Amino acid sequence: MVFAYTDASLSMTPPVITTQPGAGTASFLYGAALWLPKSIHEDIPPGLEYLTMLDEIVIHQHSECFETFTGCETKNMYSLKNSHGQKIYHATEKSNWCTRQCCGSGRAFTMHIMDNFNREILLIRRPLNCCGKACFGLLPRLGLCRTKCTVESPPGNVIGRVEQQGFCCHTCLVVKDADGEAIMQVHSPCCLILHCTCQDKTFPVDKIDGESVGSIMKKWGGCCREAFTDADEYSVTFPVNLDVKVKAVLLGATFLIDFMKFEADNRCNIRLFCRR
Repeated sequence: MVFAYTDASLSMTPPVITTQPGAGTASFLYGAALWLPKSIHEDIPPGLEYLTMLDEIVIHQHSECFETFTGCETKNMYSLKNSHGQKIYHATEKSNWCTRQCCGSGRAFTMHIMDNFNREILLIRRPLNCCGKACFGLLPRLGLCRTKCTVESPPGNVIGRVEQQGFCCHTCLVVKDADGEAIMQVHSPCCLILHCTCQDKTFPVDKIDGESVGSIMKKWGGCCREAFTDADEYSVTFPVNLDVKVKAVLLGATFLIDFMKFEADNRCNIRLFCRR
């Protein structure tokens, strides 16, 4: 049997796809990472594939005009970017209005982290810790009212936990895996007034054996922004070959630090000397 090819049939070639659907202005690498076949990364929760290529994540908290001018606590929102400033995820707090006003930074919350396609890839849950800053924040240093959070990916599947431990000046956040085994520590500065020197604040991240693997840095934003807004910025660094699940749990530790140390509780919004 002989097939006859016409000029019309030869011209019907499929169009070349140059961008991934919905990728917008994201880079080629970002689009490729989001569309990696699942068979390549069977142990990586869906949506976290892109973290395999990162050694730094920048977290920027959005400023809220209503909160700035009224003093009423609103839900926190964040943008997560790579080291090139490209947005990779966004996070939105879900919490009760009454607990936000009455318990401030000690409130219970659920942090929903979505990718650029609005798919939920991480869920961070933190229980109520209303007494954590009582007595100028000394109770956790005495082993009381310690805070913690769980990290889930996909939602409903716990991949790790972060728990506050230690005594007196040696307090830290312990990063645990899904089985509850401690794998890392995030050390906190001893100074109660973290911004007394008006500079970046670094929280070293070490393995349990003491080996340094990265850091969580709170970037100094200037007197006006620090005093009158909650628009904080963090840089989380880690080895590029670190387990993706551990990278995700370190994001949970960063949000916990934001609420523990840098979320203002006073209604006047003067934050320079109220942070602990």
